[in-house]
Amino acid sequence: MCDLSGGGPEVADLPLNTTVADRARLTFSRYVPSKACRLAPAFDAPHVAPRVDRIGVTRPLIAYPEALFTPRYGSDPNIAAATRTALLAQLGLAPDGTPPAGGPPPANDVLATGVPDPDVTQIEIVVEVRALAYDRADDVSADGAFREVYRTTRPIPPLPAMAADGTVRLTDVVADAAIGALELDYVDVDDVAGLTATAAGALPIPRSRDVRITVTPLGDGPPGYFGTLAAGDTRPPLTRSITARLVVRAAALAESTPMFARPLGLLLVEAHFFQPITHGDPVYGVMSRLAAQLRLDFDATRRRRSSGWRRSSAILEAKRALRAKRT
Repeated sequence: MCDLSGGGPEVADLPLNTTVADRARLTFSRYVPSKACRLAPAFDAPHVAPRVDRIGVTRPLIAYPEALFTPRYGSDPNIAAATRTALLAQLGLAPDGTPPAGGPPPANDVLATGVPDPDVTQIEIVVEVRALAYDRADDVSADGAFREVYRTTRPIPPLPAMAADGTVRLTDVVADAAIGALELDYVDVDDVAGLTATAAGALPIPRSRDVRITVTPLGDGPPGYFGTLAAGDTRPPLTRSITARLVVRAAALAESTPMFARPLGLLLVEAHFFQPITHGDPVYGVMSRLAAQLRLDFDATRRRRSSGWRRSSAILEAKRALRAKRT
């Protein structure tokens, strides 16, 4: 392999015969969505998972080479060089990409290299509850079936400015702006449809339910900075990033209308077995026996509840079932 141009000009070289069409500028649009936020659940003693009290959120990272195409890291040559050096240092390598003197780089526990993504300006938070089996759901995934309760957005602080004196320090390149933790306020509610979240403050989380919290970074920039998908492309806009999810749950403290309260004097589950009706109308015979066991007054034309007992729809359903069987 060889360079047929004999080496070619360097970037800083000037042309020998300058013409109008020698050089041109091309503005790139960003077509790479941001990565996911990093979520860190925190617990107040004696709470343990899945009873999460707050969620720490860290800005997504942007890696090489796309970091050098952002105005923050690529517009100034000194900052771009410092960014490359910082990314190499995360891998335990020297600024020129070689291992340190004396041998291979030391063991590195860094899972992902990158610098804070400067184009992320806010996060979207979606709170969902797990749907009951066979119930309708807004999203069905490996986590299960969930229905959305509410969604809200929270702004995140911009990254700190670089030094104004022209000095570029690696600590300035990798510096991030802290994002306030998402506080969770567990509440007892009979109907989650009434829950809403404001633009600030704790997130109301219903108790006694599996709740999935989805955090999505949202990007922003000048017109044309983010690319535009072709017509008919079903992918999300490029300003929407990869999501991060966490499932939490807290036991109920009180229920105003308990769903599974034990009826006074009755068992939670009760079965009735009747002998065949050999004389008269079998439907009337079964209904009268069932009414007697449920302590209901029953006759052929009407059903009314005895004092202190709730009307049972089981009689009507049983009657319909028997009629369907006879026909």
